[in-house]
Amino acid sequence: MRQLTAREVVAAILCVDGGKGGVGKTFLIRLLAYLLTVHNISWVGFDVDPTNQNFIRFHANEDITFIDWTDPSEWDRMFSLMSQADPNSVILIDLASQVGSVLPVQYRRMQATADHLQRPLLRLFCVAAEYDSLNILNQTMNQVSCDRTFAVKNMRAATKRDFREWNESNTRTEFRSQGGSELIMPELSNAAARELERQDLPFAAASLDNLAPYHHYDVFAYLAEIRTAFAPLLERIAK
Repeated sequence: MRQLTAREVVAAILCVDGGKGGVGKTFLIRLLAYLLTVHNISWVGFDVDPTNQNFIRFHANEDITFIDWTDPSEWDRMFSLMSQADPNSVILIDLASQVGSVLPVQYRRMQATADHLQRPLLRLFCVAAEYDSLNILNQTMNQVSCDRTFAVKNMRAATKRDFREWNESNTRTEFRSQGGSELIMPELSNAAARELERQDLPFAAASLDNLAPYHHYDVFAYLAEIRTAFAPLLERIAK
């Protein structure tokens, strides 16, 4: 895939949610940060999770602001900071799993902010193999229009067979018919993932200086797979 430039990216807002814990939201936001970094695209982040703050944990030296979603004024602060961000920087937002009760309103406010800033807002919804992921997406499909939503199938703890219910569901059919797109987040070996977590390493910092050769190989091969799997998203924000 060709190298993108900052001018091509149009400074999108990429917002990650999934409606519940354990579906891979923070892992996904870490991958998005990696993809932008390797393409020399600047980004700023918002960690909207008062419980874990793992986005900040893995990118301690980056421009990431903590937002306490339980305080309504904090949403206003985030939207204000988004308005002040470098227009050439992509905005990454990692939403907490408990945030669903306020998203019907806050997604509309986020869209209004994005429209004012002339930034495309894209939603990345993490899909687990369990039925409740289907149900949550079905209930929240209108919060960001489907043609600006990517359903990201988390294969880290699942197989293609596990997603049979998703693949055959009316929800997926409706989502695709309204312009929704799908991505696959492949599996990284548990040992390599744990080593990254043990050192709080962002993907872009993984090297032979901090990983054993076999773990470095696993991560290197995995990130090559990620670059291919997420090419449709990068092509979308490059338009």
